[in-house]
Amino acid sequence: MNDVLDGDGRVTQPEAARLLGGVSQMCLWRWRNDPAMNFPKSIEINGRHYYTRSEILSWRPPAKPKRVRRLVTSAG
Repeated sequence: MNDVLDGDGRVTQPEAARLLGGVSQMCLWRWRNDPAMNFPKSIEINGRHYYTRSEILSWRPPAKPKRVRRLVTSAG
């Protein structure tokens, strides 16, 4: 089955997952439902989500904040 919608530049959720490096569809669901991820909006048709190919290809997850390590010194 072809997961790509021809003509309007939209891709199905499985194709979007493949374009994003093979992430799971649950991962896409989490990104779609987390406003902090700023994931491209999808359109839903008959319960299926479709994304614009160019938006999927240009999207990058936000950078993770760097962990700050505290220097522990012993008083002595």
